[in-house]
Amino acid sequence: MTGLSVIVPWRDRPELADTLASNAAAFSAVGAEVIVVNCGGTRELLAGRLSAPEGGSLRWADISAPEFNKGRALNLGASLSDRRALFLLDADILIEPETMVQAESALDEESFVTIAEVIESRSAGLGKPPPSAVESVTHIVEFAGGTGEAHRIVTNRLHLGLGTRAGPGLTLVSRASFLAVGGMNSDLTGWGWDDLDLIARLQMSLGLRRREVGRVTHMSHGDEVRTLSGETRAASESRNFMQCLAVYSVGDLRGTYEADVVRASPGMRVSDL
Repeated sequence: MTGLSVIVPWRDRPELADTLASNAAAFSAVGAEVIVVNCGGTRELLAGRLSAPEGGSLRWADISAPEFNKGRALNLGASLSDRRALFLLDADILIEPETMVQAESALDEESFVTIAEVIESRSAGLGKPPPSAVESVTHIVEFAGGTGEAHRIVTNRLHLGLGTRAGPGLTLVSRASFLAVGGMNSDLTGWGWDDLDLIARLQMSLGLRRREVGRVTHMSHGDEVRTLSGETRAASESRNFMQCLAVYSVGDLRGTYEADVVRASPGMRVSDL
């Protein structure tokens, strides 16, 4: 089993056409296949925005769902892959070939990879931010057990001198490791901490090392396109974090991959482009 699959969860995000076209060279640079998973979106809207990378392939799947659930979409996308590695990529991210190559090169059996720097499209071309005596700010959550073992999870890193932030939700992981921790946790709803939950479980359950490489551009947007159901981002993320903490505290470090596949696979429609 070789190569990698790029898994893109989607719901009614028209910019996907632009990101697929822009990212085609990056996907081709590593021979990646692309799997787009429609979770609660309009099938016809998606079909008109798909294009396969040159020399590569693209598959797309429809999940019958009343609303967007990123974790479930990623799990179902992973179930369609037979490649060695999975790159979990949002629909609004522009990535250069160099970053794809760096990420693939950094992945090994003892590690997983996340994107080091994300710059907002609205900031691109504005030049470097004003000089600051503080170069970067790193946010860390540490989980310590009764035996004294501690796991430090970097949740964000703001590079003030570069005007960038970390990209923990843009993760390259071996398919074996993803499955070993039960994939994503689709019990987390709304926005926030679902990506960090995967990182925490990869570190705490498998002892993998996190490597951060490369830079991407995020196509800037407001909260109106996020699945918040009336909550603020802070409230949604805090709720998901507390839900994760509750299951970690009883030793549950598994996602919902198996349950999602059993529940959703029979009604999933898969097409090749």
